[in-house]
Amino acid sequence: MKGRKPTPDGIAALRGNPGKRPPRQAGPPAAWPKFTCPRSLGKPARKHFRALLRELTRCGVAPSASPDLIMLYATVRVRWEDAEKRIAVSGPIVADKDSGKMITNPFVAIANKAHEQMFRILSECGLTPTSRTRITSGIEQPQDELEKFIGTKKASG
Repeated sequence: MKGRKPTPDGIAALRGNPGKRPPRQAGPPAAWPKFTCPRSLGKPARKHFRALLRELTRCGVAPSASPDLIMLYATVRVRWEDAEKRIAVSGPIVADKDSGKMITNPFVAIANKAHEQMFRILSECGLTPTSRTRITSGIEQPQDELEKFIGTKKASG
């Protein structure tokens, strides 16, 4: 599919409708009975699953995020942490076992790939600095006295 990725309904609702276009037709239901941490995740991944779920809930976009997407993020996060720990122990450059030449540590590639995947998942959830600026809280800010006097609507004509 070409073009821009469609924004999840929950995030689109938070951003508002600045272009005043009619909203999209309703997508698949964004709510489910309850988020539960899958038992298939290891202990470190469960920690990240719950942390991301808390952050999504705090931002008000938890229902628009897929539990599978959160599970994928938690898994990739653990992979990234493991690769970073191994790089810290052996360094970014290691000796090849066969030839003895210095090569880039294979865990550097694993860490870089996991980092890219985490960034994409966080972007999908609206949790990167760039995507966060496009999300509004949906709470109307109180007007000060001058804004009340002037009015916010433009006169038609």
